[in-house]
Amino acid sequence: MTDQNESMNGWIRIALRMTPEQRDLLRRAAEVAGMPVSTFVLRSACQEADLLLSEQQPGVPV
Repeated sequence: MTDQNESMNGWIRIALRMTPEQRDLLRRAAEVAGMPVSTFVLRSACQEADLLLSEQQPGVPV
């Protein structure tokens, strides 16, 4: 339960820094993808992290 609370607090901090337009964009994109916003954001962040790491270390599987 602590992990969930920490995750929720982190999401709240991120959401507070977003503009209403950014929040709406994420909500609409998650809706189109057919998943909750939290899942959409985490999946997108992981994909970007994977891309960034593979660009930094070509030839090294992540």
